[in-house]
Amino acid sequence: MEASRAQSLLGGSGLGGFVERIVSIDEVRAWKPRPEVYRHAADLAGLAPSCLALIAAHARDCHGASRARLATGWVSRPELRLNPALSQPDVRGVALSRVDEALIRLPRD
Repeated sequence: MEASRAQSLLGGSGLGGFVERIVSIDEVRAWKPRPEVYRHAADLAGLAPSCLALIAAHARDCHGASRARLATGWVSRPELRLNPALSQPDVRGVALSRVDEALIRLPRD
């Protein structure tokens, strides 16, 4: 997603004050699910990708993040099934609160 579109969506939702930085594909010039996008986010955070996690509602986003070595959580909305050709997420669930709790419980390196 372009940074300007993300900023607009955050502003309209009232969540903009909770977001410190938007990481956009514009900066990497690669589209998700290319792993470079997620590695760029790790570089900006000054962390190894294995120290980060992504929660997404789209399996292809989890696929890209997994290929970049991030932990992944998939919320099964709006997609109800995972594509077997994609990397499987580390955790999955129907609610964000369940997925984030499961990610927190994952063993760390």
